[in-house]
Amino acid sequence: MLYKFYSFTGYTLDALANSSVYFSRRHQFNDPMDCNPPIVVPERDHFDKTLRSCVSRMGDVETSFIDRILSKDASDHLFSWLNNRVFESELQQIADVVGVFCLTNQPYHPLMWGHYSSGHQGFCVGFDIPDTELVFAVDTASFEGHPVNVKRVDYGNRPVDSLEILLILMALVLQDPVFRNTDGSLNSKSADMILNNEGFKSQFYNYYAMHHFSHKHSAWSYENELRALALPRNGSETSGVRKLKHGRIKEVIFGSRMPQSQRITVERLLGSNRIEYKQSIFSDTALELDFLPAW
Repeated sequence: MLYKFYSFTGYTLDALANSSVYFSRRHQFNDPMDCNPPIVVPERDHFDKTLRSCVSRMGDVETSFIDRILSKDASDHLFSWLNNRVFESELQQIADVVGVFCLTNQPYHPLMWGHYSSGHQGFCVGFDIPDTELVFAVDTASFEGHPVNVKRVDYGNRPVDSLEILLILMALVLQDPVFRNTDGSLNSKSADMILNNEGFKSQFYNYYAMHHFSHKHSAWSYENELRALALPRNGSETSGVRKLKHGRIKEVIFGSRMPQSQRITVERLLGSNRIEYKQSIFSDTALELDFLPAW
């Protein structure tokens, strides 16, 4: 279950009535650094040393794999993926049009209520969207006709490290049995499959993009955010209103300062069929919120 905080507005009510949500573009965010981290390309010496260290720690590796992946032509080839100024330009263009639907798995955090629901006067909606990353696959079940990737936001003050992403991806991909011998080991053929595989190169750029669109300053870490990302696919529109598949709204939590008349309006719009309604209240025993059945 993932959650979205809302203010009580005509736009929100219209979206709920039509089982819709809104995918934003990065220029609409209140943090100009969001979806816009610096891109860092490592020095070549650092790249070579780090690649060598990473390969040396891989298990079940034949000498032929190490010799091939660390050869000069191979390392030149991999480094060219990172030192690709054309890709950097294309990434910025993609970042301007990617659609982002921001969600959280922290519906009870008091700062979220203060910042994103008009100071506890709004409400929070729980969606039946899995609380898990989908980077190499897409979610086709949540939004009608709109496949999305789901990425957990990474919080930190460092820029996105292209070398780190390449090594993580390589380690993940090499777990696939298709890259391994019958005994499970890696050899020179495994290395060639990595180096000559356009699909792997494409995966690297897509994986890099996922990190680029889900990297925020550590000050925002209390949000514990996951993002549904609508990437450009075959010329399709990425931002704007998206229709939820039927039955995706499972829970509604009313803010502690939300007027009773507005709570009733929301309940009438959504109905009570298979939706759990809760009410947040200020605790009498601690500086925190308690959550009770709404009706």
